[in-house]
Amino acid sequence: MPDIPAAQGPRPARPAAQPLGSQPPAPARPQESPPPGPAPAKRQVLKTIMAPLVLGVLGLALLLAAFKLYPSPADLPAPATTRVDIELTSLHQGAPPLSFIYYQVGQVSPGVARLQIQVTLAGRRSAGAGVGLLVALPAGTPLMYCRPACIGHTGSVVQLFTSGQVTADFLVKARDFGVAANGVIASAAIPEINYIKGKGAPILVTGYELPSASSYDWSSYPAAQLGSSFAIWHETVTAGITSGRIATGVNNVAQANDDHRTFFAGALLGLAGGALLSAVQEALHARD
Repeated sequence: MPDIPAAQGPRPARPAAQPLGSQPPAPARPQESPPPGPAPAKRQVLKTIMAPLVLGVLGLALLLAAFKLYPSPADLPAPATTRVDIELTSLHQGAPPLSFIYYQVGQVSPGVARLQIQVTLAGRRSAGAGVGLLVALPAGTPLMYCRPACIGHTGSVVQLFTSGQVTADFLVKARDFGVAANGVIASAAIPEINYIKGKGAPILVTGYELPSASSYDWSSYPAAQLGSSFAIWHETVTAGITSGRIATGVNNVAQANDDHRTFFAGALLGLAGGALLSAVQEALHARD
């Protein structure tokens, strides 16, 4: 059988021979990461101070909100009362009795009040009948003007009855004369009446201009008539001195609203205290 020649083709290349004594190249080392920079440390510092800072700001904000929400004190100083002396005179016969004494107060400007006193006879007017009025204002309340003209520098006027009524007007330098109100509590001064040698039992009608008068509960001394801007009281006067008094009213709706605001202000104050205390604790732990 004839010999089959070997297949002819390219032979694989042999690796190049290394010189004697040489070493194979070392494998490449993985690239090392650079050392950490200052950014991570700064972030750590921010994280440390952020918690107490946020808690502190939150506590201060809640504290301010509590103070703003807390209602102002509702207590008011009671207004001072005025004394009015009334003396009836007659040239020919005994002084006639009175049926009504009107005491009306209103502000004509922010610093000036008008006091009007009117007395009404009971029955027919007698010839020569007159009345003397003396108004004793509270201490520190200047008298500016009176009509008819006052006698001297006092609040004293004398006038004859030309009809069944006599009216005297007084201007005093005062803000909210005889009355005080703050939306929650209101007070009005009922005058002291000195009915000198008086006859009969006239009705004292005391009236004040008072914003939102009908919104107050005057149960301590009930008003005879209430309106959106006025309040009127009736009281029987006898001979001699009828003491003055203070009528006090409470706005129950406003009072309830103040109670709610006080409750929520107290809750906010508690939260503010807790937040500020937590801020202090976090700040102390951050220094450990």
